[in-house]
Amino acid sequence: MKTDARTPCANCQRLQAQVDALQAQVDALGAEVAALRELLAAARKDSSTSSKPPSSAIVKPKPAQDADAAKRSIGGQPGHRKHDREPFPLEQITHFEVHTLAGCPCCGGPLRRNAHFAKVVQQVDIAKPPLTIEQHTSPEYWCARCAVRGATRRRCPRTSPRAAWLAWS
Repeated sequence: MKTDARTPCANCQRLQAQVDALQAQVDALGAEVAALRELLAAARKDSSTSSKPPSSAIVKPKPAQDADAAKRSIGGQPGHRKHDREPFPLEQITHFEVHTLAGCPCCGGPLRRNAHFAKVVQQVDIAKPPLTIEQHTSPEYWCARCAVRGATRRRCPRTSPRAAWLAWS
């Protein structure tokens, strides 16, 4: 038997080369899809979808901060003016209360008032009408026995953590 070994025509050769190139491209893209699926599966892996313990799951990663960025402290910033609410005028205040001391909160000794110094707190209570505005005044006292300035009804500067600053401010 005689086999017919024909050589393909030029057009068939061109088409076969094109099919081979496209098949190589499909194989490369298939490998890329498989690699991307592995990466996606690893990214979705957490304690609910794997054997990882719950403590190893990062709930929300911290945003990357610029190393050069200066950290601002909480509260008033240096160089900025203080923002305070203006006190209510006396005619708007519906209740006045003065909190006085009978003796030194540290030692119980006698007290004398420090001139006109007092801590004044105005408190607005929003209730069903009418609106009430109260003013509470805590006079500042001096204890000659303790040599403590700044004693008020609620605190003794010698035992307060902010004593040094408050006592001589």
